[in-house]
Amino acid sequence: MGLQDPEAEAAVLGSLLLDPARIDQVSGQLQTEDFGLPAHGRIYAAMLGIQARAGAIDSITLAAELERRGELKSIGGRPRLAQLQEGVPTARNLEHYAEIVHDLAARRRLATQLDCLAVAANDPSTPLADIERRAREVSDAVTSPIGPSERKLRFLTALELAAEADSKVEWVVRGLAARGGITELAGPPKTSGKTTFCLRLARSVIEGHPFLGLETRKGPVVYLTEERRPSFLAALGRAGLAGNRDLHVLTFSRSHGIAWPQVVAAAIALAEKVGACLLVVDTLHRWAGISGDSENESGAAVVAMQPLHAAAAAGLAVIADRHERKSGGEVGQAARGSSAYTGEVDIAGSLRRWPGGRPNLRELQMVGRFDDVPERLLFELDSLSGTYRLADGAEVERERLLGVIPGSEAEAATEPEISQRLGRTRATVRDHLSALLEAGAIHRAGGGKRGDPYRYWRPQKLSDGPIGKVTASETQPLPLAAQPVQPNGKHPVGVSR
Repeated sequence: MGLQDPEAEAAVLGSLLLDPARIDQVSGQLQTEDFGLPAHGRIYAAMLGIQARAGAIDSITLAAELERRGELKSIGGRPRLAQLQEGVPTARNLEHYAEIVHDLAARRRLATQLDCLAVAANDPSTPLADIERRAREVSDAVTSPIGPSERKLRFLTALELAAEADSKVEWVVRGLAARGGITELAGPPKTSGKTTFCLRLARSVIEGHPFLGLETRKGPVVYLTEERRPSFLAALGRAGLAGNRDLHVLTFSRSHGIAWPQVVAAAIALAEKVGACLLVVDTLHRWAGISGDSENESGAAVVAMQPLHAAAAAGLAVIADRHERKSGGEVGQAARGSSAYTGEVDIAGSLRRWPGGRPNLRELQMVGRFDDVPERLLFELDSLSGTYRLADGAEVERERLLGVIPGSEAEAATEPEISQRLGRTRATVRDHLSALLEAGAIHRAGGGKRGDPYRYWRPQKLSDGPIGKVTASETQPLPLAAQPVQPNGKHPVGVSR
């Protein structure tokens, strides 16, 4: 069971569905984050939302509230709510179940504090006064626990909440990594270039230079790598980081026998000592010891992510990369294993090689909880300088389009045929064909009518290689006010959908 009890959590939720009026008895004791399983926390938060509006809590209203929040599918849908209600015969033991959940949550928080204290105490460079201060904080938490009756909840208006804390996101890499947030970077193993991407991002942060046209916050970086020393040294050299004093690296081979929470606690302590603003975990499943069937278990996902939440709570921006499943999928759904991993992060990205004949061209698609998260970036690694350059998406698409257009009039293809070969909509293909016709890169035959459609081919002199220059811009950031705004209010970078 460890420091969580999914059955007790389910019993709390099932009891509240059986006897919703008793939510007042536990709402002062249990917080959403006390639930070890994220899905249980979302269900409880939805119940509290209904309660705040003085609504009636039942399986129907709860499902509607979860659907309104866009979370019904992620918790298992209506069948899961029915299972929760059927899983407890009576709500008589609600307070007992709630006490179990509350106790384990307190233990998890205390364990994290103790791990950080142990790391600091074993570091001779940590001032003794800092260690003693942390020890007193832990001692206070142990000797003066806040019981349900002593816990005072303070509700704030939206105005008070905005005045109490700076609501502005503090970006380490604008749109990609925020202090206090976790970013998941998924991609196929070996081919997507996740390590290459993370190292070049780390270099930009260390030097305070823009990354893919995005502003960065200058500061040291802590990097956990699964690679062996020789291969990682080579990667550091390619990234221009060999010998850098602001990149603090721990290789997986040097962590043998140390538990994952302790590794992260050590990383947090080091980050505090050197003033680091970014923690990179490459790759999460290796460092957290996730293997076999456990990768698909939501409970294992929650346990693996808890130390990263502690790192984010310490003010670090966290980037953790994961491998994609063979079948791929939509951004936020393609990473291997349980979807609970992605549910725990603030930004999810999918990094993939761009299809076509340019091996260094990559596409990054992203979704997140912040407005500044770019939906799509297209960029290419310059083999000579070792740096990324943003690519013009339209030009890249047209170059790829030319690769599927026949090289002679006898083999000329229609718009639907080209659309099918390229895997793009006819409207998109039509726009690119018009641009290529105007540039003289392709020819057209036919009358453009039923029975005699337009057919396209490349002139013979252009059939031996890619056509059209793909422009690449230096990655200098534009002031946000100067960037075009999409209908959804986001600022596109590189190319948009």
